Amino acid sequence: MSAAGLRHALVTPVLALLLSCSGYTAPLYSFFYQVPNDGWLSTQEYFFPIAITPETDTTSAYTVTGIVRLEAGYTLESIPIGIVYESPSHSIESKTVSISLTDVISQKGGYNYVEVPFVIEDIMYFPSPGTYTYSYRHLLTDSVAKGVREVGIWIAPAKP
Repeated sequence: MSAAGLRHALVTPVLALLLSCSGYTAPLYSFFYQVPNDGWLSTQEYFFPIAITPETDTTSAYTVTGIVRLEAGYTLESIPIGIVYESPSHSIESKTVSISLTDVISQKGGYNYVEVPFVIEDIMYFPSPGTYTYSYRHLLTDSVAKGVREVGIWIAPAKP
């Protein structure tokens, strides 16, 4: 066995043990889009298709969290986000979430960005196999949200 293979064979079980002891639970789905340098256009809607396979546990509850990553020093106090959810049967629901950034703006740090999570669904079930899709766009009166670097979604098992 090569040195790299031996290292992989030794490190993987240790890493798995550490993650299981830390309470880390892998997400069902996570994905991020990088926003162009000139900003997030109000016409740019980001889509997150989640493929639920027959092997996926359809009885478990999940928490759906949107995430916006901002440049340090972002100056707006809030960002309204329009969210659309579509089920495999093409049933569509929409809602608006306002992300408060007042605490984020006051944070100073050595990082190039600040991550701001916002709850889309506290408890969500994916009751049958198929593609479930979330999408969102900003609803600011300005057509460009400057300083937004990435937008993403994180779907993980709900905490009991």
